[in-house]
Amino acid sequence: MSWHQYSPLSSLRSSLIQSVRSESNLSPKDHSISSPSPSSSSSSQSNPNLPTHLAPSYLYDMDDFDRGDLSYWQAMVAGASAGVMEHIAMFPVDTAKTRMQAKGHLIAGSEAALAATKHTNVVSTLTNIAKVEGVPVLYRGVGAVVLSAIPSHSLYFATIEYFKETFGGNKGGLRPVENAMAGGIATLFHDSIVTPLDNVKQRLQVYNSPYRNIGHCARTIFRAEGWRGFYASYPITVLLNVPFMSVNFASYESFKYLLAGDGEHSTGQELLAGGAAGALGGLVSNPLDVVKTRIQTDPGNRRPKAMDVVRSIMKEEGLAGFMRGTTARVLYFMPSAAISWTTYDTMKKVLSALSKKEDE
Repeated sequence: MSWHQYSPLSSLRSSLIQSVRSESNLSPKDHSISSPSPSSSSSSQSNPNLPTHLAPSYLYDMDDFDRGDLSYWQAMVAGASAGVMEHIAMFPVDTAKTRMQAKGHLIAGSEAALAATKHTNVVSTLTNIAKVEGVPVLYRGVGAVVLSAIPSHSLYFATIEYFKETFGGNKGGLRPVENAMAGGIATLFHDSIVTPLDNVKQRLQVYNSPYRNIGHCARTIFRAEGWRGFYASYPITVLLNVPFMSVNFASYESFKYLLAGDGEHSTGQELLAGGAAGALGGLVSNPLDVVKTRIQTDPGNRRPKAMDVVRSIMKEEGLAGFMRGTTARVLYFMPSAAISWTTYDTMKKVLSALSKKEDE
């Protein structure tokens, strides 16, 4: 038995497999739905040397999967690299997005405050922040992102590889449903790690933030609100990121297929597919992102409920309020997704090549 057979992913995968087996069975001959065949199922499970093309896909051992000679720890290293590269490169735009979505933290009568919180578009927001508060402010909270990106993206990409195989996303052709399911499940693991530090990051990003650094912010949240303060936005984060990540991953794989089929993809094609997928995912998920930002940056740290925030936005700003920061979000996710997916796929190729070299 390998390590992943004892992992939480294996338990979740086993429960999914069991639900499939309870209703149907795959024919070894054509992989179509057919009546259960106990003999074929038992022989497939008991004989590890049985060629995989003669057995239903859900009976394969994870050690037999063809992941391009990439192990799960290598997928985790590639994912961590992708996450760090993406967030560091695009952090100033993320700061602009947060400022545009959050309610203003104003100092009455201060011209500097008024200028710094006049966020009409991405360019003016970035310019005002740099001019009034200084360029380093654009990177306030970046440490929290890096700290969360390494473990969260490692687990996210390894989980995607796992469930992409489980659902048949690697079988070739267009597989948007299978890839969307893999991306959605991976998001649950990702958000459990990223939410607390994302909360810290956004509180550091707002104008006139009272926090000196990551440690000061984290300690203040814990003393005033306890552990619940770090996870105040978790439900809305999951509600936001599951459709976003599902659309993002499914679109990326689909765009890659449309550009080059099942063959090798160039770096340019990966950048184009990643950028298009990020823009689409960012656009459709912006309204929920506004709600999440309002919860995390609430001036009174009251941990408002999502529906209360929705009603408040509708009353004070109308439907337009839910589209605040849309341009910034699309401009953020277009290059960030391109960087992330391209870095991930490139690292996979590099690590796979290094593994082959070591085996020779």
